[in-house]
Amino acid sequence: MTDIVIKPSNSDGSVKLQTEGGTNGLTMANTGVLTTSGNVSIGANVAVTGTVTGGTLGTGVTFPAGSVINVQQALKTDVQTITNSGTFPDWEDITGLSITMTPKSASSKFFIQSCVMCSGQYWKVYVNLLRVVGGVSTELQLGDARGTYRPRYRVGTLDNTFQDTHGPIQYIPHLIIDSPNTTSDVTYKLQGTGRNRSGENIMYINRSVPDRDNSSGEYDDNGSSSIVIMEIAG
Repeated sequence: MTDIVIKPSNSDGSVKLQTEGGTNGLTMANTGVLTTSGNVSIGANVAVTGTVTGGTLGTGVTFPAGSVINVQQALKTDVQTITNSGTFPDWEDITGLSITMTPKSASSKFFIQSCVMCSGQYWKVYVNLLRVVGGVSTELQLGDARGTYRPRYRVGTLDNTFQDTHGPIQYIPHLIIDSPNTTSDVTYKLQGTGRNRSGENIMYINRSVPDRDNSSGEYDDNGSSSIVIMEIAG
């Protein structure tokens, strides 16, 4: 079959495909560059051997599984005090460490990484990671239910060996991939609590227990806490 060749009559010309009304729909310059005044619908695969130099992908574009399609971060630099009344677990939201995202698809997965800098006045402190959808909360990264008296701990810290005066600042991390299986708004948030063998416990966010700051060389570091969430195409 003989090829059909359409080309401009000179080097300054271009090839144009127009609508019935005379509007340029597709223009090919003599350099081979194609431009269009409207949307282009392609019903087959397209292989690009050069570089895509511009343009914006629309919201209807489907990314391959495993692609990161959304990233959000929340950073907390202020200090917060959480007091447990003595009933464990007495969870309290860690202010500023909450992110709400709307999944692009029900098959999306969420990679969640968080780090909470904290200390405990007495014994132990814990951080809980929650997923909230439509007012329903689900605890994530929860230990198995074993035995009769063992509590199902979330991620926790080591003991405050020195008890009430020397509790150092330390960090509690979370690292998990979650599949909420929804296109409704999903909120991930962090909560904190302390545990004592008897009575209340105090948890400090972004500071140590003594929180010293004096000219004699006794001072304690301030910390910062954060949560980062990546939506991954399913």
